Amino acid sequence: METDESPELSSASDDLLDDYRRWLRQERGLAAESVRCYIQHSKKFLDSLRGPVEMSLAGLSPADVTNCVINASVQSGSVWTRRHR
Repeated sequence: METDESPELSSASDDLLDDYRRWLRQERGLAAESVRCYIQHSKKFLDSLRGPVEMSLAGLSPADVTNCVINASVQSGSVWTRRHR
């Protein structure tokens, strides 16, 4: 069984990631490597939140999510990001 668990995540984050992992596999039918990458990015996102996960997620705006994606792309050195900045 593949695990993507991290000891520093709260149980709320673990539950959320488990549900997301299951959805990616069962509903989207993604390959194991794609699921691993999505979960890895999701863990980083959840780790960046301040306060309890449920409250932090409830307070997010679309701009917050967009900024997180852009920052992750910049940090990764994405070719697409270099072309579109």
